[in-house]
Amino acid sequence: MKIRILSLVVALAIIFMANVQIAFADDAPKCKTPPCVYVDSTLEDDNEDGTPEHPYNENNEGKALAQSKPFGAYLYVKGTDGKWTEEFVPRAVPGEQGTPIPDVVLYTILAVLALGLMLAGLWLMRRSRLVHS
Repeated sequence: MKIRILSLVVALAIIFMANVQIAFADDAPKCKTPPCVYVDSTLEDDNEDGTPEHPYNENNEGKALAQSKPFGAYLYVKGTDGKWTEEFVPRAVPGEQGTPIPDVVLYTILAVLALGLMLAGLWLMRRSRLVHS
């Protein structure tokens, strides 16, 4: 009877220790709504990709990846106190590309350039006749 109780206690202790080990190893919060990017400035990892296993070590790297996602992403940043903060980073939208030229103005510019080229051709043709005569 004592061996059964002792083996049960040992089994429960092993299960408890395994769960505690997993909880300490994986302290990053779970991603509620993907995509998520993780940043932990306390880690030095050459294989950074923004995942919980390989978080970025700089905040601007995480924000850049979050902004590159089509609909933005949640950014999880581990502070110096060991607590994670969650922030939604919207996707980066490029600024205005300028005002388009109206068709009337564009065609007028092209017509003036074409007329200038024709006049330059006529002038060169007359000049070449004078040189050869």
